[in-house]
Amino acid sequence: MLNNIGLPGVILLLLVLLLFYAPIHMARKRNRSGLLWFAIGFLGTPLLAILILIGIGDKPRSQTATSQV
Repeated sequence: MLNNIGLPGVILLLLVLLLFYAPIHMARKRNRSGLLWFAIGFLGTPLLAILILIGIGDKPRSQTATSQV
């Protein structure tokens, strides 16, 4: 089957894989769940997941250290 798709098919496949990986990478950089954002991109579209991640921005980090006065 792979013999029939040719070079344009391989390039298209790589672009689609990159498009699905982008929300995972973006979510991890923003302290969010990569798996959840992969699922959102898979159920919707990766482009929509990317746009939503850009819109909501970074998740605040939880403060684990107690402040000392």
